[in-house]
Amino acid sequence: MKKFKYLYCFFVLTSCGVQKEFAFKVSNVEKVEFFQEYSGEKFKANNTTKKMFLRDLNKAVKTDTIAYLKTYKIFIHHKKGKIDTLFTNGYLYKNRTGFKTEENLIEKYLPEYDASLSERTQGILKTFRKLRLFLKEEKHDAVIDCFSFEIQIFLKELRKNKSRFKQWCLAWTMKEEVYNKYVKKIKEKGNSSNFIYENNEWKINEK
Repeated sequence: MKKFKYLYCFFVLTSCGVQKEFAFKVSNVEKVEFFQEYSGEKFKANNTTKKMFLRDLNKAVKTDTIAYLKTYKIFIHHKKGKIDTLFTNGYLYKNRTGFKTEENLIEKYLPEYDASLSERTQGILKTFRKLRLFLKEEKHDAVIDCFSFEIQIFLKELRKNKSRFKQWCLAWTMKEEVYNKYVKKIKEKGNSSNFIYENNEWKINEK
């Protein structure tokens, strides 16, 4: 009986130790961001995704393995200003120690993640997402940089006419449903002729 009590206490203490680092309370977390090392993109989880992701992350168990890939960083922003940074490949997580989940949480909760897509398609999607963001923020120099060198010459000339350039920007500013259709088309075609690889990244090659 005494041995059983010792074993029970040991199990409780061990379990607490395992969960100690990953005991995130949703109410204390302001936001969760996923940073993709390959593309340099950062994605913010919405409230529902944040809640479900943290719930599953808290189930992670401790592991001594160091054979993990730093394909993603996860930034967990606490309301008091503290930020926890986790390195992960979706299954293995590294903070001060290593933790492991039963399923790939990046694949489960990050809509933009799609392991079936080629690096080419991922790169094209990255450029397309950047264009949308820069148009929204009216960062026109960055908008022009999303296009091929040939198109950039045209856009720099067009920009001299504020009215025409504004109309061009409006034409490229897509509503959510139109944007999603375009993204779906890129994923399906893969080798879209409307993009060209220049200066180590994919550029839009249409006006």
